Amino acid sequence: MTSHSDTREALSRLWLNALDSSAEEQVADYERFFQCGGNSIAAIKLYMETEEQLAVTIDSAEFLGTLAEGDFGDLARLTEAAADATASA
Repeated sequence: MTSHSDTREALSRLWLNALDSSAEEQVADYERFFQCGGNSIAAIKLYMETEEQLAVTIDSAEFLGTLAEGDFGDLARLTEAAADATASA
């Protein structure tokens, strides 16, 4: 079972990769994808890579809505819940 910190760390790497960022640090919970330079293509890339790399299933509308309206912390909680659901299935 993957811990929430592992999920958050992996999501942070995917987020930075989707933004073509070479930063080596974690994304802060308050950061917002589109304010960090994200666009719709990068958002779809992040969604697809999150499902693939973390082996989770997340409703695309919920993921992209959270990405558009929320911050990294909101997206991390959504992804952690999906990881928990996958682990308990």
